Amino acid sequence: MEQAVTWGAIILVALIISAYIVAIRPAVVSYKLEREARDLATTLATEITFVARAYESGVLSQVAVVEAPESPNKYYEVHVDENRSVVEVWVVAETLTGEIRVKAEAPFYSSINVTSPPKLYSGKIFIVLTYDEGTDSYLIKVANIVAQLPTAGG
Repeated sequence: MEQAVTWGAIILVALIISAYIVAIRPAVVSYKLEREARDLATTLATEITFVARAYESGVLSQVAVVEAPESPNKYYEVHVDENRSVVEVWVVAETLTGEIRVKAEAPFYSSINVTSPPKLYSGKIFIVLTYDEGTDSYLIKVANIVAQLPTAGG
C-alpha cells in the first residue's frame, strides 16, 4: 500500500512538472514576449514619427537609435508597412518545447516615405532621415547593422 501511495505521488509530481513545461511556462513566456514586441513596436513607431516631425520642422538630417535587447535564444523581426503606416514586430524565442512567435503592431505618422528591409534582428536599429538623389526627395530609412563597424587603422 505504501508503495502505491509513493508511486502515485511520484506520478502526480511528474504530471504537474510536465504540465508546467508543456502548457503553463509557454503561456507565461508568450505573454512576456507579447509585451516585449509591443514595447519595441511602440518605440520604433514613436521614433519614426519623431524623425518625420523633425523633417517637417526643417531638420534635414536626423538619426534615432533604438536598442533591441540581444539574447542567444531570442530575436526580433521588424517590418515597416508604409501602406498602413504600421510597424510590425515579431519576437521569436526558442524554448524547450519549440519556437514561440508573437506579433505586435504600432501605428506611426510620416509625411515622407519610410523604407525598411523586411527583417531586422537584435541590436541597434537606426531610423535615419536621408536624401535620396534618385528620387530627388527626403525619406526615412530604418536599418539594422549586424556586423561590427571597422575602426580606423584596423
